[in-house]
Amino acid sequence: MKEKEKELIRNHPYFVNEEKGLFYLKKDKITYEIDLNGNLESSYPITCSADQEDFFTMWKAEKWFRILYIEVNELYFQKHRIRLMTKGIKRRLENIIFCACVAEENGQIIDRALEKIRFREEISFPKEYELILMRIKKMAEKERYEVVFKYVNDQEVAIRVR
Repeated sequence: MKEKEKELIRNHPYFVNEEKGLFYLKKDKITYEIDLNGNLESSYPITCSADQEDFFTMWKAEKWFRILYIEVNELYFQKHRIRLMTKGIKRRLENIIFCACVAEENGQIIDRALEKIRFREEISFPKEYELILMRIKKMAEKERYEVVFKYVNDQEVAIRVR
């Protein structure tokens, strides 16, 4: 199968180099790294970093890089979907939630709050987060999770994932 995720990175305007599954992209003075050498069954098989002065987190990365990470991640899981299914393994819920949130302005709020969702709790959010929650619902259902999404009242929506 063609490695679409690698081609996506290689064709990116900020791509500068590749070395054994490590891809380097540079914009201005910051060099970003995407590592495709992770374990498919881990929460985050694709990792990234940057050579910046302070501690790197994806939440502080430039938006173009966060979007690229999501696209690469989705292509990676699309490529390995049958392998996971034959092993009876689902894409980790943490990964789905993170990818649905990381490019959004307030996505970190949802990502952190949904850490509890692993315990199959129903969690309510202000209605302003409806689009992010709907994206999580769509992605999770694609990965064979059961998702309950409901409107609590005029100001809140709730989600539960099993």
